[in-house]
Amino acid sequence: MAQQLFNAQVHPARYGPLRQPTFPNLERTSTLSFSKVSTIQAGTEGAPECRLALFRSPVYPVWADLALPNGVITSGAVQVAFQTAWILPNDPGERTTVPDVRFGIPLYAGFQPYVPTTPVVGQYHGNLYTYVPWGMKWSCYLVLSAANTTIAGDWEAEFEVVGFRKDQSPTSTLVLPCIAGTNNVVTFTSGTIFGGWIRLLALTRAATTTTTNMRCTSMDYTWAPLMNAGGVPIANTAATAVLLPWMEPPEFTTSTLPYSDTRAIASALRITNVSKVLSKEGTVLATRVPISRADPWSDGFQSASVRQAHPRDRYYGALEKGLYAFSIGDGSTGEFRQCAQTSTVGSHPVFQLDGVEYFGAIICTDPNPSTATVADSTVLALEASMGIEFRNSSQLFDVGESKFTIEDMHRSQQLLFKRGCFHAASTPPQLSQAQFGPVRPKGGNRKQTKDRTKPGPKSKQTPNGKPKKGDKPAKPETPPAPAKK
Repeated sequence: MAQQLFNAQVHPARYGPLRQPTFPNLERTSTLSFSKVSTIQAGTEGAPECRLALFRSPVYPVWADLALPNGVITSGAVQVAFQTAWILPNDPGERTTVPDVRFGIPLYAGFQPYVPTTPVVGQYHGNLYTYVPWGMKWSCYLVLSAANTTIAGDWEAEFEVVGFRKDQSPTSTLVLPCIAGTNNVVTFTSGTIFGGWIRLLALTRAATTTTTNMRCTSMDYTWAPLMNAGGVPIANTAATAVLLPWMEPPEFTTSTLPYSDTRAIASALRITNVSKVLSKEGTVLATRVPISRADPWSDGFQSASVRQAHPRDRYYGALEKGLYAFSIGDGSTGEFRQCAQTSTVGSHPVFQLDGVEYFGAIICTDPNPSTATVADSTVLALEASMGIEFRNSSQLFDVGESKFTIEDMHRSQQLLFKRGCFHAASTPPQLSQAQFGPVRPKGGNRKQTKDRTKPGPKSKQTPNGKPKKGDKPAKPETPPAPAKK
């Protein structure tokens, strides 16, 4: 049993998703498996590294540095629509908090090429946060219900930023004054490089203007590497790579049911170097680190936890051989979580930040990436596979119960940890039954009367009792002669 769980977590695409045991409640669940294949470039001019992150998550299990082409305004926009209009403060010093946007759904407002087609939203302690890639400047636009001329400093916005490392507070507050704006848009811009998960907390009226009783219908987040004083993105002249989800939730627009109450039971990633033979160069560094020591969404890949990991916890080899990585479950990945938000505004996937404890950090380095004049880039083929298990009451999906016990799950986790999460692409681990020890006898753990592992004497009888072909029939035993008187 432990062997099946081991192979299903290492090779989700080959052995399919297996239902994990639940304790103390026993329940029937449904399972699905997904996969994705694509190619990316390992490194660009001025940035020879390509970062990848592997999570055991039902949504966004694989993140990667996605390079944007030259001359493109590398910006993204996420629109947050409120179900009820937000009344802004009127009097100086008045402060109003943002309406509960837990069900006010962030909508897709438009991204440049190569950026996910849905907004990247995470949930932390019950609140929704918007993801801004590290290395970007960002702006927040409040869309008002009527035309308004805003004077710089009229309002001050309080933003909350999530911190995961131990040297950071769980949440920190950032206060930004608004800049001058016209029409029905009020703009707040960071002005500095940023990255991570943010949300707007409240708005404070700092000065008195002629405008009163203003309402906010929605707000937009925009990020770009370069912005002018008004928070407007500027065309970038150099290629920029940012960490974004590489694998989106499959078939999410078709049905949100598999993501409503779900957990990830396996996730794996195979990296194959498909460059020209003479262009295959570089190294790959991979390790499994806790998120409390290296925040992957900020500058976590530059920390010593990744660069100087213990030799027993890291893999370092030639990029020519590729890499095979899989995730190991932690204390929170076995919980069923809400990974989809649905309301009258729309639906979108939610990355559960509460359930992240470890992630697989992978850094692929190309010492000689392509330039404007020399095309010598390293091309990597990515093949990701994952399995999810979800609670289901619909007849469209088959349901069943797990045949494994908690002991089987624990045994397989021990073997996964001992084998390590990272291997060369051509030699992923796979265990046979002999490596799991002798099979338990039927009826439980009763004492065995004989050693079942040693082979017994070869029998010349077939199962039906007849002698095998080529064997001479045994001579009948003659009775002993009677003793002479």
